[in-house]
Amino acid sequence: MRASDIHIEAAESVIRVRYRIDGLLHDMEPPSIRLKNAIISRVKIMARLNIAERRLPQDGRIRMRSAAKRSIFRVSVIPTIHGESIALRVLDRDAVALDFDKLGFDTDQRATLARSDPLHQRYRPGDRAHEQRQDDHTLRVACSAE
Repeated sequence: MRASDIHIEAAESVIRVRYRIDGLLHDMEPPSIRLKNAIISRVKIMARLNIAERRLPQDGRIRMRSAAKRSIFRVSVIPTIHGESIALRVLDRDAVALDFDKLGFDTDQRATLARSDPLHQRYRPGDRAHEQRQDDHTLRVACSAE
């Protein structure tokens, strides 16, 4: 599924399940209203949220790994008049490009970013200067925490 969000919304007599693809919300066939508490509790357990708390909003995450891909679901549980509603934001970790070249930065911008934080300079195996910068940074962080 290419959904970026999944919404499970509690209503008085039905549960609405919708998913977002390319910015449009699509309705799914709703599950039985008898499953409302079970679905909400299961999602909260998977996200390591407090299942007993029903009056306050909660945020968490679910990490899943299938045979083909790794995904993270950002979970928001929001109390409503008719129970709790859940918004799951889907992040496909394998589809995210974190390389500056792939993100579209030009040469000047990459050079500026590399100069601004020496820890994020491109690492080359056996690069002693990079390892020294990491050690210096770790030492500075440890000293500042004391």
